[in-house]
Amino acid sequence: MRRIIYQNYWASRKKIQSEDASISAWDNYNKTKYLHSFEKGNITLEEIAYKNHVAGLHYEVIILEDEKPAYYIVFVHKNKFVGVSFLDNSGREYLTYHFDEVEACKKLFLEEIWYNEYLDDETENMDYYLHFVFDREGNAAYRKYDEIAKKTIDYESSQPFDVSGLYEDYPEFGKYENLIKLERNIDILNDFIKK
Repeated sequence: MRRIIYQNYWASRKKIQSEDASISAWDNYNKTKYLHSFEKGNITLEEIAYKNHVAGLHYEVIILEDEKPAYYIVFVHKNKFVGVSFLDNSGREYLTYHFDEVEACKKLFLEEIWYNEYLDDETENMDYYLHFVFDREGNAAYRKYDEIAKKTIDYESSQPFDVSGLYEDYPEFGKYENLIKLERNIDILNDFIKK
């Protein structure tokens, strides 16, 4: 079962931050003052996230599957950025999308993808990771960082491709399904991202 909560995810510790810590971080970044009202019971965490969404302010979303964090989304409108991290069963980030706002609070473009391949299910040690970069003209490049052999391999597309699958509408509050979809209909990605 899938459920949305409005809190920060501490990726390095694989831990959901407390409600107070999440609001405090948002207040600090946004120069707002919701924490005191929240502590008095005058506003809920979801209401704060909604107000931040409408105002184009920073907030975070965690999507749980069977009560375990499966995705977290960071909205940083000030930097024209939306980040989506996909978490494996061990709580590690295995895939990250970086969207750029091409039209304020209306249209996003998937400009970067990071993919991590871990050596096993227990450690943070990686076999390799990939960094894909796309532009709106249909050019793509990626670099493979081989952690075992300690070398990098670079790739650039030889011809432009259809980038329509990299655009997304800025989501309505609470409707994040299009941001977390894996299938992007891009040949160089499909070989790697099939988890």
